[in-house]
Amino acid sequence: MSSAIATPEADESSTPASSIRRWPTWVGLASCCRRPTAGPARATSRCASCSKRRCAAWHPSAASDPPSSRHWPTTASPTINSRRRSSPASSTEMHSRSRCRNPEAGSDVANLTCRAEKVDGGWIINGQKTWCSNAHFARSILLIARTSNTGKKHEGITQFHIPADTPGLVIKGIDTLGGREVNDLYFTDCRVPDSAVVGEVGNGWNQLMAGLNTERLILAAMQLGVAERSFGDTLAFITERKQFGRPIGSFQALRHRMADLATEIECTRQLVYSVAQLADDNPTKLLPREASMAKLKATETSKRMTIDAMQMMGGYGYATEFDAERLMRGAIISTVYGGTNEIQRDNIGKTFGL
Repeated sequence: MSSAIATPEADESSTPASSIRRWPTWVGLASCCRRPTAGPARATSRCASCSKRRCAAWHPSAASDPPSSRHWPTTASPTINSRRRSSPASSTEMHSRSRCRNPEAGSDVANLTCRAEKVDGGWIINGQKTWCSNAHFARSILLIARTSNTGKKHEGITQFHIPADTPGLVIKGIDTLGGREVNDLYFTDCRVPDSAVVGEVGNGWNQLMAGLNTERLILAAMQLGVAERSFGDTLAFITERKQFGRPIGSFQALRHRMADLATEIECTRQLVYSVAQLADDNPTKLLPREASMAKLKATETSKRMTIDAMQMMGGYGYATEFDAERLMRGAIISTVYGGTNEIQRDNIGKTFGL
């Protein structure tokens, strides 16, 4: 992928060029993340991780289109029509999707107030969702809504596939440090047909859980790519930049720091791909410990790498002329989305009976 595609203008507008959004299709990411219509998935997690790593190395927006982490629960659905309708793999234009949180829910994902009421021939949806990635240029939305109050709170949840231009749906951007990449969604008497249901009514929670391994792996792979890109850019800078008649990278302080960072990145790479292989070898098994470890390690490594990159580049790292500050913004937020790193640590600890 040419760096000319990942322009500063795309970063500033918070709407990357269509060539960036189609990049996951070009490298085979969409088909990697799609289960076949029959039979078990093979090599999907490892393939998706590799592709996401390559995408994120150039532009986080290229990797944040959700044909992997957010698309997986849809393609894992037992309903063949749902898989076909929601799959972007056969199209050269990505059908971006967003899976969002309720404003008051946070990490308590099952605490849903967005409701879908059954009516003749379809459903009426009312409520609000927030922190919806890329919804401002999405062609469709993957929504989870409560369809029943009976039973436990993890029951009575259903997934819906909703075109972004559906009457009653309003999308408003949220200003953030990284631009306007996330959005609020408002549903007011939003009517969708029965065919909008993804999978089975009331089985949305199980579908979400089925995608956890891949979601956390993809997030880990994205940040591995960001860390590698940041390392490469920093290495080039400290090799070319001279002070006191020598490259600044030849000074022990920077040389040792880069050695430590290179070691951390290699450890992260081995962890991400080993967990991806484990997920492929056990496609129906949840891996709460290993997947959380991969997400935790990769995002912390990416954050450390990008912050250190800005420090080693001095004032140039702070300038928008270079990509250091953009990569840093993307790395810091990665410790929050997809389950905060505090949640990941809690998940890991619980697997040891703590």
